[in-house]
Amino acid sequence: MQMVRSFPLLFLVVFLTAASWRGTCHAIYYSWTSIEDFKGIDRYSLFLKGNLNYYRSDVEGRVAVGGNAHLKAFSIGEKATNSKYSLVVGGKLRAGGSGNHEGGQVNNGGIYSGKKVVLKRVGLPEGDVVSKSNVKLKDMTVEQGSVVAGNGVKLKNAFVKGDVTSGGKVKLKDSTVEGQVKEHASVHIQEPIDFHDIDLGDISGGILSNTENGAQTYVNGKLLLKCNDPLICYFNISATQIENAWGIDISASSKKTVVINVKKAEDPSAKKSLTIENMAFRLLGGIGSTNILYNLYGFKKITMDHIGLKGSILAPGATVNFFEGNMEGILMAQNLNGGSWKDGKNGGQINTPVPEPSTLLLVFSTLFLYVLLSSIPRVKRVLIK
Repeated sequence: MQMVRSFPLLFLVVFLTAASWRGTCHAIYYSWTSIEDFKGIDRYSLFLKGNLNYYRSDVEGRVAVGGNAHLKAFSIGEKATNSKYSLVVGGKLRAGGSGNHEGGQVNNGGIYSGKKVVLKRVGLPEGDVVSKSNVKLKDMTVEQGSVVAGNGVKLKNAFVKGDVTSGGKVKLKDSTVEGQVKEHASVHIQEPIDFHDIDLGDISGGILSNTENGAQTYVNGKLLLKCNDPLICYFNISATQIENAWGIDISASSKKTVVINVKKAEDPSAKKSLTIENMAFRLLGGIGSTNILYNLYGFKKITMDHIGLKGSILAPGATVNFFEGNMEGILMAQNLNGGSWKDGKNGGQINTPVPEPSTLLLVFSTLFLYVLLSSIPRVKRVLIK
């Protein structure tokens, strides 16, 4: 009897172990990545070839920026797991500020920059600060990691749990380093991403060449996109269609992949900008945001405002201005201006989709429920005569 009673506890332990293992080790699968060679871009929630200016918002996953990055009142990497770096910047990085509400936080991983790093009031619960150039930290704590710099390091009112290794001089002012301080050291820093090896334009152009095979209708200002037979449905819509619509419905099963090509008009005089604002997005038939890609080809400027977009965006040559809204997926573009510090506008939030439960978890949960119910003592019915 004791063995039977221990089964629910045993299955509960196994179930929670499986859930924990999946949550930390299993990457989110985006079905559209099988169409072209994205070379690991899907590991990031935001991937830019150019620059990032991001204010008063957050990116739940990892961030990769090929150019320079300027951040204030931000959060990055809240749902990133097993990350060496949650923030990768190819150029200069400036994050946080002197004011009480100007700081930010990088979660579940460290920070890498190919050039100078200046951080003020930035939280770093775990991970290192690594730069090929100089590092300057003020009013902040590197709680579990170290600081590595190709040149000099300046710390002011800062705490570093690990070591500080510098190719130049280390200056400490009202700061504490629990590990070793190594000046004029031989520093070898490996770049985590080769941004030059990734051509978003080639990827976007390759996807654009596919023939439309989905059914689309336009009813009372709403765009209806329906995927029936093919596993991958392609839709070709114009900039005018998406700008004039107040909503988009996508109908497909959970096994389908939907690619929506929005192409700039061929006319050389056609505008190269696209505005998506005050729009409702609805998913029908079981499809999730991990199976949807908006391929925005040929645009130089894209403005997104007050939207709740479900799906990823590939805009290879565009500077995206994203305000007051959110998207659930990956944003891949040239540049991103998320919010405006001067005008007090919040940046759009980039959320990480919640993957569907795996078959393994469903099996464990079913077995756990079955054994739990079977082990409950049965109550005998007594007939009173």
